[in-house]
Amino acid sequence: MIHAVEERQDNVKEIVTELERQGADLADIIVLYDFGHKGNLAAAIERYDWLTKNTYSYVDVWHLQDDIELSEHFMDIVRKLNDRAGIICGFCSEYCVDQDAKLLPPGPTESDKMWLSFPCIRIPVHITTAFSEWVKAHKDDGGITGKQIRSGKRDDELFRTFLKEEYTGMVVYNITPNLVDHRDDLCGGSIVSPQRLHCPRATYYEG
Repeated sequence: MIHAVEERQDNVKEIVTELERQGADLADIIVLYDFGHKGNLAAAIERYDWLTKNTYSYVDVWHLQDDIELSEHFMDIVRKLNDRAGIICGFCSEYCVDQDAKLLPPGPTESDKMWLSFPCIRIPVHITTAFSEWVKAHKDDGGITGKQIRSGKRDDELFRTFLKEEYTGMVVYNITPNLVDHRDDLCGGSIVSPQRLHCPRATYYEG
C-alpha cells in the first residue's frame, strides 16, 4: 500500500514502475490518495479502515510513503521476509534514537525500541485495525496521547505508543539494509512540515 497525496503522483508512478520492474504484481499494489489533505494520521486511519473492509485480518501489508526511493533489492528482501511473522521496520533515520540520543539498533526488539519507520513498514492488518480502533477511542482523551491524536501528526510515534500499551512484549524487527531511502527533497519537500529544510535520510540504505 502506497500512502500518497496528489501532488506526488509522478513520484508514485516511479515507485510503482520500480516495484513492477523488480517483479511485483500490479494487482498487489494499492495506492490510496489523501485528497483534501486530511493529514497524516486521519489519512492513515482511513487506509487502515479500507484494509479492514477489503482484505483478511492476518494478511501482512507493506506500507510505503510517496516520498521514498526503493532499494534495488526491495522485492528480493521482502520475499525473503515472508516467513517472518509480525511487524518489520524497513527504514531508520537519525530520529530513531533512545532517550540518550543513541541510535536504536537493528535486529529483533520490543516495541519501545522499534524504529520510526512509517516510510516503509510491514504491519499485519489485524494490528492496523486495532490501531484505528484505539485512535478513535482515545481522540478525546486528555494528556499527551489525546493531544497527539488531535494534532494529526506523529502517527509513527502514536503507533509505537499503541503497541507499548496494547501489545506488550511483542517482537518487532528493525532490518538492515534499509529497504527505502527518504527523498522528499526530490519531490517538493515535506508537505506536513514545509518549514523543515533538512531531509532525514535512511541510515542503513545501500541503494
